Amino acid sequence: MLMNRPQYEQKILDFLTSAQAVCIPSPFRAYNAVVRSAINNAKFVITGKRQHLLQMNASLPQLYGQKKLHKPNLSIRPVVAFFSDPSYKLARFLVGVFKCVSNFKPQFPVTNSIELTSLLKSRNFPVGSILVSFDIVSMF
Repeated sequence: MLMNRPQYEQKILDFLTSAQAVCIPSPFRAYNAVVRSAINNAKFVITGKRQHLLQMNASLPQLYGQKKLHKPNLSIRPVVAFFSDPSYKLARFLVGVFKCVSNFKPQFPVTNSIELTSLLKSRNFPVGSILVSFDIVSMF
């Protein structure tokens, strides 16, 4: 479903207003400098070349909205794109390090909804069972 730009922008503004969001000044340049310094001066976890961890054209994360087509008023689901944030590549790198060091293995790994459907079809659940879903907090 397509939405014209003014209508889309109004939906975003409505969402921000209902969430009582306020505009705050962003010390982005200082934040970028701190992250770059941390990467360049790290002595233990980051070894070897560090260039691949530096975000070359860093910018503030961008907010955009996805329409909830199943809702009657087509409300907006906020999505924040962090891939341009100065710490994004570092965070991805550290997730890999922590998984390796901790030997973390999820008890119930599910890649996508098709795999979930397949897993659920092969199980028997007691009458009255409820399927619970949780929102993703961070995804790389």
